[in-house]
Amino acid sequence: MHIVIDLVILISTILLGIPVPFCFMAAALYMGIVFFPDFSFLMTVGFRGLNSLTLLAIPFFIMAGSLMGSAGIAERLVGVANSMLGRIRGGMGAATIVACAIFGAISGTCSSAVACIGSIMIPRLETLGYPRSYST
Repeated sequence: MHIVIDLVILISTILLGIPVPFCFMAAALYMGIVFFPDFSFLMTVGFRGLNSLTLLAIPFFIMAGSLMGSAGIAERLVGVANSMLGRIRGGMGAATIVACAIFGAISGTCSSAVACIGSIMIPRLETLGYPRSYST
């Protein structure tokens, strides 16, 4: 019965036009009140989830991508990818994808590749006439 009520809360809040994250928050809050009336455990569970070395690595990978972009490594990588694919139609877009794939393989994460290659390629793609939605 509680699951049906929870689904009614979720669907009705979505139909009212409330943003989806808040709809899920309302449904989760209802389930939390019904099944876990004592919310004191949330502090320890939340801290345990955020106290992770894996989460700490994400900003450092993004910083490494920015440093590599400032050092010119990304420019060379884009040049290699562009020399391979620049002659074909849409080659600069394909070169962007290849450069991101190579950079992601080097750094181990896609977020640093986007921070590094994206900051270089988005203005370059726009000057070549690619739409902004395609560039991003």
